[in-house]
Amino acid sequence: MYKRHRRFRGFKPFPGDAEQICTGILHDLWNGRYLETDLGNYPQFYARDFGMSLPALLQLGMRKQARTTLNYALAHYKKAGKATTHLSPRGKPINFPAVYSPDSTAYLLRSVRLIGDAKMLQQHKPFLQKIANDYARKALDKQGRVRQHKHFGGMRDHAVRNAACYDTVMAAVVQQECSLLGMQYPFAEIDYKQLLIDEYWTGSYFKDDVNNATLTADANIYPFWLGIINDKQRLQKAVKSIQAKGLDKPFPIKYVATSKEQGRNIWQNFFVKDWEADSVWPMSGLPYIDIVAQVDKKKARFHHQQHERLIEQHHTFIEVFDRNGKPYSSKFFTAGEGMIWCAQWLAQKEKLK
Repeated sequence: MYKRHRRFRGFKPFPGDAEQICTGILHDLWNGRYLETDLGNYPQFYARDFGMSLPALLQLGMRKQARTTLNYALAHYKKAGKATTHLSPRGKPINFPAVYSPDSTAYLLRSVRLIGDAKMLQQHKPFLQKIANDYARKALDKQGRVRQHKHFGGMRDHAVRNAACYDTVMAAVVQQECSLLGMQYPFAEIDYKQLLIDEYWTGSYFKDDVNNATLTADANIYPFWLGIINDKQRLQKAVKSIQAKGLDKPFPIKYVATSKEQGRNIWQNFFVKDWEADSVWPMSGLPYIDIVAQVDKKKARFHHQQHERLIEQHHTFIEVFDRNGKPYSSKFFTAGEGMIWCAQWLAQKEKLK
């Protein structure tokens, strides 16, 4: 009812300029126990959203809130014996969609490492080892590659893909974080960087999955943003390919150029048409700006300023926009507001000066 009501009353406005708006959002996201994911649809902990925003939260001086949030999440996950995409507001672990989500484990491990709290690591290490082992068993085949013909949750969780490039990036992240945390990983010898290049690199971009050569944003942002691929020439080619396809228009970023390229989706996509197709997602748009800054800082500043105008226009940080740059809304659902990702925009503002 709340989501439908919001279509008529609009989003909760924050006063001030973009920096003040984002600062106000982050203040309100802290509920005393954990940082909520947004101020509308998602008043809960999401492993992916928190994990992606954590470096920015730390840069902004929110280590205490971030540490408390991570401890809260790990305690509930440990009690349930598993890692999931999110926790309900009451702390119940849930996967959406109702399939295993490899990046939940990847971002949880990465978050523990980034927090750098030895006591936290010692306290939760047996559980972290368990979810790393569960990851290898559920997400990988006997050769340590992402299982084929199996649907996983992930950045485009509505898309049904076959050993997606994004999921192989997550395999590299889990391997890397296990090593950095002093944990075991059953496929420590695999060179996932080379596997990404051999299996997904087309010569100008990373293809979406092992059978689909479609250019998608997530396949060409996260190998670089998460530091798995550090080849500047490939980065330049991937960015040019994204630009040539118009995925950065009207502002970053669309996952695919047109709805016809979105491929097969889960049945819930009926209620949110083109949700992860040519709609515009700041969640991945901000990491895109980060990687663009490595090859074209002027262009990165331009995109950052585009988001600044959007924040000030709507007086909040919107979750997703339609292909025309309007806040996404369907008969059944309205985009979230006051997203935790605004921390990334604030952190970028300092980096791009």
